[in-house]
Amino acid sequence: MSPPEPDYGRLDDPEALAEADPGEMLRHVASAAAQVREARLLATEAGIDRVTAGGRPRAVVIVGMGASGIVGDLLGTVCGLGCPVPVTTVRGHRLPGWVGVADLVIAVSRSGSTEETLSLVADAARRGCRLLCVGAGGSPLADMAVQAGGLFVPAPAA
Repeated sequence: MSPPEPDYGRLDDPEALAEADPGEMLRHVASAAAQVREARLLATEAGIDRVTAGGRPRAVVIVGMGASGIVGDLLGTVCGLGCPVPVTTVRGHRLPGWVGVADLVIAVSRSGSTEETLSLVADAARRGCRLLCVGAGGSPLADMAVQAGGLFVPAPAA
């Protein structure tokens, strides 16, 4: 038995699309370029150039839980083996013992209040790491970034 013929007309039917895509992933993917432009603008406005002011870090450590932790996995994949510094993701309450003043810690928490991420940011600040935080404006994460002399980039609700 051969597979059924695809019904390409469903692509023109908004109801069929909505039924097949309850998470609205098609809309999110279609708006990806605009999301990247907005993120670049927000990072520039936050002073992202400050992150490289001290030169190349020894390592980049991305901290976050759930979907926020996936950001680290994605960055590591995009950078690949050709990256001149190691890129690693940490999920949990503790940074590896080797993380210190020569490293860049990027904390990601959409809500800005994830307990594990806040714990890791506090640890990174104690160790003197360069710090870049991304999350909700006005959140505990934003406050911690400012207190630690790090950089905070707000993440839009969408």
